[in-house]
Amino acid sequence: MELVRVLRESSNEDLGPLVSYLTKPITETLSKEAKYQRYYPDHAKYVDQIAHEIRLFGGSTFVNKPRGEGPPYKEIVQDVATKLGVDCDYDLVERVEMKIIEEIFDRSLKGMSDKKKEEIKKEEIQKAFKEEGAKNLDFSAGYPMALLVANGIAKKVLGRVIGGIGGRVITSLAGPIGWVITGIWTAISIAGPAYRVTIPCVCHVAYLRQKIQARKDFGDGE
Repeated sequence: MELVRVLRESSNEDLGPLVSYLTKPITETLSKEAKYQRYYPDHAKYVDQIAHEIRLFGGSTFVNKPRGEGPPYKEIVQDVATKLGVDCDYDLVERVEMKIIEEIFDRSLKGMSDKKKEEIKKEEIQKAFKEEGAKNLDFSAGYPMALLVANGIAKKVLGRVIGGIGGRVITSLAGPIGWVITGIWTAISIAGPAYRVTIPCVCHVAYLRQKIQARKDFGDGE
């Protein structure tokens, strides 16, 4: 599914964190767009501009200027994967997105105590999600993990979790995921500050994509 289509199938609430990531840097241009100024916070009215801004952050100034836009979203995802040491040799962009999610998730577990690890076993995650109303999800699918990672990043970058999701298991992972993201940024800071935007954006789009798929497959992926 193309980036713009993912955004078009997402709610204003789900698009909100993505817009926040894109408008935090002083180099952003999204907030200067006419549709943004006219429709904000009705983000669904300017998803083309959101997608364009993601691509701008994904390319260097040198690359963007001649063509007036950033690289294709798939290239951005592959670039983020490469920076994280993740295999990006896949045709489907959603597969690479999930490899990124899995890498961040796995790194977040490494610094946890055995007790914390026990708390986030599959059965406990399933229980936590069911308490939040997600009755029919397949917990072998990517949605729960993508939501956990997206929440951890949002908590670190924006100071809040997303989608009204709380709960013991989800909250317990927010801190470790935030530490992982900080470590990643520190390690690749020399490569450019845009990664502070593209990494959260790619992870959030991965979450949106998995949520859309869960909704289609199981009917209540909320």
